[in-house]
Amino acid sequence: MRFLYIELEKARRTKSFLFTVLLMTVAVFWNLVTRMQYLNKPQLHHVGTLFNSQSVDSLLLPLAVCLFVSRIVGNEKQGDTFKLQQSNGITILLIFYSKLILTVLFFTLLSACEIAIIAGYGYALGLSIPVSVLLIQWCAQIMGSFVLALIYVTSAMLINKSGIIIASGFVGGFLGIVLSLWSLHLWGIINIWALSAYLAPYKYHISGSEQESLRMNFVVDSQLGIRFVIALALCVCVYIVSHRLIAQKEGQL
Repeated sequence: MRFLYIELEKARRTKSFLFTVLLMTVAVFWNLVTRMQYLNKPQLHHVGTLFNSQSVDSLLLPLAVCLFVSRIVGNEKQGDTFKLQQSNGITILLIFYSKLILTVLFFTLLSACEIAIIAGYGYALGLSIPVSVLLIQWCAQIMGSFVLALIYVTSAMLINKSGIIIASGFVGGFLGIVLSLWSLHLWGIINIWALSAYLAPYKYHISGSEQESLRMNFVVDSQLGIRFVIALALCVCVYIVSHRLIAQKEGQL
């Protein structure tokens, strides 16, 4: 806990939280604006319109995690803080886990706030929102943030140029939103930047035919159970790879 508190203070001094909160605030209001347009249609006036796979989080979450990680890691690498900490008996793995836990906890809190705001908007419109839907959405965003945190904390600690890390965040956000429709399929797990969309409780659906009028809706994902199992396996695999990569650099960073 002491190391986590130290990381918290360092992040606060570098204003790492401020920039990320501002970016995620944009994501929340962007999501609300797009959902307002859908909720005006009678067939879309339900909870699925609020919590579905069509979310701007696929674009902004990778970028937000990347920027936050680049600030809490980059400043210390430039000042050779890692070497100083290791000379005092602090292992590189402990540094890695401190930054990973801080990142995951921070984005878990941001996800809870985002869901609460969107749910509050839904309640204000008179929608009935089951608690189970809120919990599923929260778990989806936590797992998505966890995988992104693993990838970017590991990359930031192994790669010296912070510009590459930030560029990868932009690329990840671009792929996340452009390939978001992959989340409709089980194999869409390969788009790891949009994992929260892959695990969303409701999915985008088109009904009708070309001869008839096409109708858009958001329907309950009947494959959520297997999706969470696949996503959990992905989390474990990424964690093992990240742990081994950092452990191999003990004393070299």
